Amino acid sequence: MVGHDSRVSAHAWNEHIITSGSRSGQMFHSDVRIADHITSSLNGHIAEVCGIEWRSDGTQFASGGNDNVVNIWDARTSIPQFVKTAHSAAVKALAWSPTQTSLLATGGGSSCKKIHFWNTTTGARVNTIETESQVSSLKWGYSQGIGTEISATHGFPNNDITVYSYPTLQKTGVIMNAHESRVLNSCLSPDGTTLATLAADENLKFWKLFDVRENEDDFYNGHARNGTKSVEDLMLTLR
Repeated sequence: MVGHDSRVSAHAWNEHIITSGSRSGQMFHSDVRIADHITSSLNGHIAEVCGIEWRSDGTQFASGGNDNVVNIWDARTSIPQFVKTAHSAAVKALAWSPTQTSLLATGGGSSCKKIHFWNTTTGARVNTIETESQVSSLKWGYSQGIGTEISATHGFPNNDITVYSYPTLQKTGVIMNAHESRVLNSCLSPDGTTLATLAADENLKFWKLFDVRENEDDFYNGHARNGTKSVEDLMLTLR
């Protein structure tokens, strides 16, 4: 596919549209159903695009860059709806709340170490967590007895995984030294219970962090499971 003139550093799907971002800061929407696939060009970053995430209803998406900027986009336009400059380091971690459509969480790098929460209807910052460590990824989950939570994976200096309740922002769990080197990214299982992490130590690890939510269809896009399980720590380590 013809498109970017520098390395592609981030991408995200919205049905048949894939949005990609490059080292130059340029972003494209590509419709994979047609040969002339680039439908929009987006120029909201002046440095490498580190992360892209679409909202579940496809009306907005967010991008984070090495220019320390978070852009919140209306899917119908090629100009950012909101430009947020609260982070003081690169923004790779982006996560839309599965229960509050207009709630976006963003995490900053090693010079920032903060998680900011945004109302993407108004553009207002509604909450902040100081994590004391580089934030490399964010994932939303649910715990019985606590409610909505968000997990953050970390790089320098601690290589931890932390879990916070929302909106209380209380730290509800931490896996110290989850990897021997910085955690690079994470992915949540379809039932929303297990977090997979990968790191520069060449390990892929699986952690049982969350419980199955009762209203499964609303929370995890129809991946329903029967019953619930208690929170556990390490589930499996692959070496």
